[in-house]
Amino acid sequence: MTVLSDEIRKKYEAQQIATAQCRNYYFKSPDELENGFDSAQTAAEEYPEVLKAIFDSIGIEYAPEVDKAVMFGVSQYQARHGGDLPHPSIIAAALTAGLSGAKQAGSLPTDTISYYDSINESGFDDVNHQHHESVSIVPAITVATIANVIAYATPIVAMIPNSNGSNEVPLVSIRFVTNRDFGAMKKSEYLDGANASKPYVEGRLRFALSNGGAGTTYSVVARTGYEDFKAKTPDVNAKLLPFIAGNVSIKINGKEVAHTRNRSKSKFSGKISAIAEKSVIVNGVEYRVVGSEIDLSASKISVTLNEALPAGAKVEVHLVADFDARDGNGNFLMTPVGVDFEPEYENLVASPIMAQVTAATLLQTQLNNELKLGFLGQALAIIQGKVFLEQTVRLLGEAKDLAEYSGHEITFDASRGVTGKLAAAFNTTGDLFGEVMKFISAAKMDINQRTGGSTVAYDLYVGDSGAVFFNQLSSDKMPTKTGYSAGYGQIVRIGTLADGTNVYHAPTAQELVAETDTAFDMLLVGRGNEPIRAPFVGFIQTPLSVIETRPDARESVLTLIGSQAAEMNPLDRYADQSYVIHCINMPSLKKS
Repeated sequence: MTVLSDEIRKKYEAQQIATAQCRNYYFKSPDELENGFDSAQTAAEEYPEVLKAIFDSIGIEYAPEVDKAVMFGVSQYQARHGGDLPHPSIIAAALTAGLSGAKQAGSLPTDTISYYDSINESGFDDVNHQHHESVSIVPAITVATIANVIAYATPIVAMIPNSNGSNEVPLVSIRFVTNRDFGAMKKSEYLDGANASKPYVEGRLRFALSNGGAGTTYSVVARTGYEDFKAKTPDVNAKLLPFIAGNVSIKINGKEVAHTRNRSKSKFSGKISAIAEKSVIVNGVEYRVVGSEIDLSASKISVTLNEALPAGAKVEVHLVADFDARDGNGNFLMTPVGVDFEPEYENLVASPIMAQVTAATLLQTQLNNELKLGFLGQALAIIQGKVFLEQTVRLLGEAKDLAEYSGHEITFDASRGVTGKLAAAFNTTGDLFGEVMKFISAAKMDINQRTGGSTVAYDLYVGDSGAVFFNQLSSDKMPTKTGYSAGYGQIVRIGTLADGTNVYHAPTAQELVAETDTAFDMLLVGRGNEPIRAPFVGFIQTPLSVIETRPDARESVLTLIGSQAAEMNPLDRYADQSYVIHCINMPSLKKS
């Protein structure tokens, strides 16, 4: 079993605590924020630790601005994602990034801070459009960072809170594994793996009886494991299986023909026989048990039938493991099965980002006077928004590449091989959609099985033609429509299908999904049931912040530098949550 080091464990626990504290402070329920939280009027002991640290850094007098930054970010997030609220971990990540920004800005030379303070008129205006006096660069960066991180976050990219500003953040996903060989599972198998439904904990096993190729007597020696679970044959190298004497059932082709339910349940050794009360008809012939011997000491079950079974028929014994059984010395024969924690562990490493923003003094004045936007807030919003957009498109592109490499792609041919007009195959868009949904459903099933059932929601990314196609669907097929379409610098949700799949428009110009006149691709991406199981993960070491300036009477220059990570989940089973659906011979949207 993997054991986490103290350092990694502490970082992991800090991530969990930060997320839990933000959930308790900001959320009434998973689908509802608290009704107007007011940090200025809240007792300090109720704050999340990261919020307390922010106020210690910039001052409690900026509590209203921090609250408004959170609300602004949430409202922008909801506008992009169909009204959904961000996961509490996103707010926690935004607050930790804001704290890091405050610390970094606060460490600037005094003359640099003074210069930026002088140009940062209306620094909070991008957040609340009300605060018009000059404000310090330190709280301005904090507030702008909190708002922007939440606003530009996406559900498929898990943001990991980074409370101590580390360059390296651990990703830890806890899974459960078997702690011994038993039944149809081997030691160290994942409980959410392909064998998740196989016998292990319940202690109910069944074995096929054999007549050795001839005769009417069928027998088997019950063991604690299987050689072939599908054939129900025991592993001859496994230990004998002690079983409860009074709960044995003999079945032919699934119908019980004998049992021991009236026999002693406390008998641990010796031999007993089964009660044969019923028969079964196979191919018009009646079969019944005419004799039986159940040797509890040797774990051997034998039954004799009135006739040998025909080919394809089977006789099986159903048993219940007896964990109370003891040997002659009073020692237990079996140790109860159990499960262990098995943490999956990887690291994320941040990479640097640097940008420079220049604004002429006249333009800066116009922004302040007409748009009520501070130069610093505007610069941060522009650059941070661009960074998050590039990250999202890059990650989705990597997911598409991985899906195609792994063979997780399928082609939907709208023509069904029919030449000529599409109407020969489908009469309505609804008919066409019904066929497309079969492919989407199959892809969703495949993704969910590959992740061990940890995928709980799905997002479908389409280009321009795909967006037009989905927007034409009737309300019974796409009951929720946002009415949005994306500009070149956006990816927005356009609706939610009846099965809960969210549809996002990623403009074709972004080159995420390929499109031609009569064909387009769709990228289906799953969401994990917790942030660590998302297909993409990221964190912010230091948010974009000012590092230097070039004072000039004619212009203001901001040099911004930060460090953050946004990667495919390094835990392979969660990274591989995507599927590509190629739609060909679709209706043309172009004029003929």
